[in-house]
Amino acid sequence: MKLVLEPIFEADFHPCSYGYRPQRSARMASMAIREDLYARAWGVVEIDFRSYFTTIPHNKLLILIKQRIVDGSMLRLIKQSLKVEVAYQGVLEPTEVGVPQGSSISPLYSNIYLNLLDQVWHKRG
Repeated sequence: MKLVLEPIFEADFHPCSYGYRPQRSARMASMAIREDLYARAWGVVEIDFRSYFTTIPHNKLLILIKQRIVDGSMLRLIKQSLKVEVAYQGVLEPTEVGVPQGSSISPLYSNIYLNLLDQVWHKRG
């Protein structure tokens, strides 16, 4: 799923976003910040959301995904990947929020959701 979805959503992500993106690293982010500060930027904003991966609402994430993905089979797989049950003290509990921890697609899901904030931030200048 990640191989199919990632290029579709990567086209929408802002170039200054570095977290959990292919061909990008923390070192590249540091270099970009330094270059921007030397060239024209007046500051840097760093945001660290507490419990971000475990609090992403499925319904809102799916709305964002459906803006780019229309294939019903793929949407069913995405929904299934979000509803993975979590074992807690030997009991399986369904998830209603959050992305699956340790899954290779979770960083992409988080970036899809966070991209909305990035778009609003840049739109407001």
